Amino acid sequence: MKRNRFFLSLLFMVLIVLFVILFFTWLGRENIKNDSAIREVAKEEVDKFFSLYNKGEYAEIYDLSCDS
Repeated sequence: MKRNRFFLSLLFMVLIVLFVILFFTWLGRENIKNDSAIREVAKEEVDKFFSLYNKGEYAEIYDLSCDS
């Protein structure tokens, strides 16, 4: 009887671990779909920063950092 209980608890733990792995795999795939949009926004912000830096408009760079 104790042996059956041990194997049932072991099986239950394995199922929980598999569920957690599947959940985080699904979560990672959902984040990958939005990754290109995040990269595009970040690229635009970096381009804006360097264009202001090259023009010497440092006050506007400070304004950009306060916006976020």
